[in-house]
Amino acid sequence: MGMDGKGVSRRDFLKLAGSVGALAGMGAGLGSLLSACGETGGGTSTSESAGGSEQTSGQGTPTSVSTGAEQGKEIKVGVIVPMTGPLAEFGAPTDYIIPKVEEVTGGKIVTKDGKERKLIWIQNDSQSDSNRAAQVTGDLIQNDKVSLILAEGGPDSVLGPADQCEALGCPGLFCNLPWTAFVYGRGNDGKTPFQWTYAATVGTQENGRAALDAFNRFKPGHNKKVALLYPNNANGIEYSDMKTGIPPLLDEAGYSYVMPDLYPPGSEDFTAQISLFKKEGCELLMGSGVTPEFANFFNQAVQQGFTPPLMSNGIALLFPSAPAAIGPTATNLICECAFHPTLNYKSPLTGQTCQELADDYERVTGKQWTGILNALKLFEWAVDVFKRADNVEDPASIIEAVKTTKMETIQHSIDFTLPVGDKRRPHPNICIVPVFPGQWQKGKGKWPFDQVIVGDGGWSEFNPPIGGEVLQMTYGA
Repeated sequence: MGMDGKGVSRRDFLKLAGSVGALAGMGAGLGSLLSACGETGGGTSTSESAGGSEQTSGQGTPTSVSTGAEQGKEIKVGVIVPMTGPLAEFGAPTDYIIPKVEEVTGGKIVTKDGKERKLIWIQNDSQSDSNRAAQVTGDLIQNDKVSLILAEGGPDSVLGPADQCEALGCPGLFCNLPWTAFVYGRGNDGKTPFQWTYAATVGTQENGRAALDAFNRFKPGHNKKVALLYPNNANGIEYSDMKTGIPPLLDEAGYSYVMPDLYPPGSEDFTAQISLFKKEGCELLMGSGVTPEFANFFNQAVQQGFTPPLMSNGIALLFPSAPAAIGPTATNLICECAFHPTLNYKSPLTGQTCQELADDYERVTGKQWTGILNALKLFEWAVDVFKRADNVEDPASIIEAVKTTKMETIQHSIDFTLPVGDKRRPHPNICIVPVFPGQWQKGKGKWPFDQVIVGDGGWSEFNPPIGGEVLQMTYGA
């Protein structure tokens, strides 16, 4: 099916998404028009700043502080994540991560010049809105004078902050969005470097290959006909792109697909799409809707008799709350694993293994671990950069340290010393992190579902611990 009926083109959508960032580049004086001016409380342990929470801590055991070091100027880092709105599950782990980072650093860092500096994280809610994300970023840079921006949570929470960083000359580190959105979604030609913004993240087609790996490993087999279900937002536009999205990947793999027009975000009625998928005989599904959208679609699909052997979804199924909200009929939904407790990585900042991080998160929050614990790597990356930069008070020096990053993180390695053109380096500002296919199988412990790695997603060189075979969905039968 064609895409002619989608309501907003990629270019038009991203013009809207980046409008605030473009305005901010016209002059620092616009900052007060973009957002209420925040007051920093540099000497306090917790205060409100830029509409967000400014945090520093003297508790815990400092692991990177030298006794008696000369005191230097404090370092402020802006953290933009969705804490409310449809993407809020991306931001939820941040309330665990920042206190954990403060605990192990003591709220301080010794930089390359030997000076001890207070390290302040200022967290802001993007509200799952691109304009809001751009707005708070501009205020953090212009009014709070942050040295670095961190942002994650899909294109709607990242593209605006990234554009602001470029416009205002502030280094920015990003993750948890398709790299194609980070590059092409900002009007880049795919070759020209950005000056201030870098991402260690997944890719649209890399996510697609993870799902395809699960489909290919399904022993009962299927007709290789995929139903594609995407929303009309930045993420859906990337996934449905006929050059860099999922359709050309399916063509290459010998699959056919049925792709109706992109649906309006927040849709509650998917009868038309379900009827089409049934008519065309699709036996697989791929999508990228948020949890409420996917749950509505899934329940209606079961009611209307669309029950393919396998279903996958790129955003909602990152989180255990999605299958838990649907119930037993959701058993064996396919998902993406970029972080998993069984992966053999260790945080260079907290010292935790993946399993220890997941266990501690569950202990502290009372919630099941989530793959977005991978966002800890942004904080690991930031601290690593600050330790290596010749002059942390100079943005150009900070970005030079970013360019030479080569480190292990809680989610694989980040290596910008690999040549552009390498499998992990499709663009000068991108380092791809591997993603593996997972499946929400019936839980064997205290949670209703366990996420099980069921393949390598084309990253066999990373030797992920495959925990089981791909199982057919039973829809509660």
